[in-house]
Amino acid sequence: MSINLTSVFSQLNNPSSLGLFAVKDGVDVTGRVGMAYYEGYKGKTKESIESGKHEARERFIDEFGGSLAWMGGVPIFREIYKKTVFKALKLDPEIHLKKILIGLDKNKKESLVQAFAKGIKDSHGHDLSEAATKIKYRNTHVGMVLFSTIIPGMTIAYALPKINKSITAKLLGKEKHQSTYDRPEKIGLSQKAAITFAAFTSFANDKALSFKGRIGKLLINTAEGSQISPVNSMLPLDLGISGGRIASYGRKPQERFETAFKEGGIIFFFFVAGDLIKKGLEKTISGDSLKNIFKNKKIKKLVPDIKLPNVPIFLDPKVIEDKKLEELIKNKTLKSHLKAFPHSNEEEMMGFIRKNIKEGFNPETGEFTANYVLEAARKSGIIPIEKNKSTGKYALNEFKFIETEKLAGVCSNLKQFAGEAGKKDTIHGIESFLKKAKNYKRAGIILNIAICNAFLGFILPKMQYMLRERMTGSNLFPAVRDHLDPHASIR
Repeated sequence: MSINLTSVFSQLNNPSSLGLFAVKDGVDVTGRVGMAYYEGYKGKTKESIESGKHEARERFIDEFGGSLAWMGGVPIFREIYKKTVFKALKLDPEIHLKKILIGLDKNKKESLVQAFAKGIKDSHGHDLSEAATKIKYRNTHVGMVLFSTIIPGMTIAYALPKINKSITAKLLGKEKHQSTYDRPEKIGLSQKAAITFAAFTSFANDKALSFKGRIGKLLINTAEGSQISPVNSMLPLDLGISGGRIASYGRKPQERFETAFKEGGIIFFFFVAGDLIKKGLEKTISGDSLKNIFKNKKIKKLVPDIKLPNVPIFLDPKVIEDKKLEELIKNKTLKSHLKAFPHSNEEEMMGFIRKNIKEGFNPETGEFTANYVLEAARKSGIIPIEKNKSTGKYALNEFKFIETEKLAGVCSNLKQFAGEAGKKDTIHGIESFLKKAKNYKRAGIILNIAICNAFLGFILPKMQYMLRERMTGSNLFPAVRDHLDPHASIR
């Protein structure tokens, strides 16, 4: 089976891609375990080597075990919830909550264009325009967020650190292995499952729940976002995990501070840095001069007037590398597609999509044939075109929300891209421009990943040891250091 590189780069270009998170996580785990061994053997003393081995083992259990619970646990627990709670309540988990909730909050100003009309029902016969149905769906989705994050979160934040510290203490001969839990009564797995199931089905039917305030909005936003990608439910989970790890790895205040530094760096380079670097690289490569990137006049004076590639790469790799786009640019017909698209009005955009589904869409391939803006949006994952299992043909999934702001952004980016490509006088010039765009886009994605992984796998772990040595005068693992000198303190 051949690998489609364009699809791979498209996945890696998306900051919310689970594949991108897997790459970062693999580098982070390998880097931290490897750095622990390196720092231990670098000392060349028996104590240092022992310290490195203990810390590497703890890092492996904590980071690799955490990865399994974090990246595997969330999707698995979501599926369990769908097949139990959603099934019992006869609700459809694939209908986008964001679309269901339109119109529920009377104080919220929002377009009702994508709201479900009266009489539109889910597969179980619930009227999706009724408030009672909306509330039931909202509570069930929020319950799924809680169910799929609390269990993996508790495992990573509290169970793994306890296991880790217990193993290290036992190996150092400090204490006998004790059971982590001491319960007078044991509750069977089937009883636990029944209690959990009853609690979440009751939660879903509670009409008194309002989800107001910051926490309520966070839960709803997470529930809406996690339907698009499981990664969207991982930031709240990761913040909880980080808090638990800081509290759990507290042999000394120094270790707690060190853990806070480590967790803060991981969260930044997993959830924030990638998007910032992506935007920065795209803006730089798309600019004509380094000076012109900055709007502030004072900064402009300080920046040298360096020539930049002036190749817009804001579009998805699937669009930039599309032969259809190349053909439209060469025969100068893309302008008519851009002109026909109503990019400023949500109601007109939704109407335009439905009109093209009827008149300019191929149900056999799932492609828009009459307007390339819509086809580019489909390729970018903005318009939900899906294959119907019963008919075998492609169609617009009306149960999913379309982010019209992103749709308008595709039109704007296509216009800029076509404008630069259109300046080339010859077919060869256009082909050369498109090749540059493809290479710059791929190079930008690789550079972004490389920067984040360099920090996750080497720079941050190294800084952690420098911080430890600065605070304690030694880079020994805290558990080993305390074993050797129980009265050691921070300098």
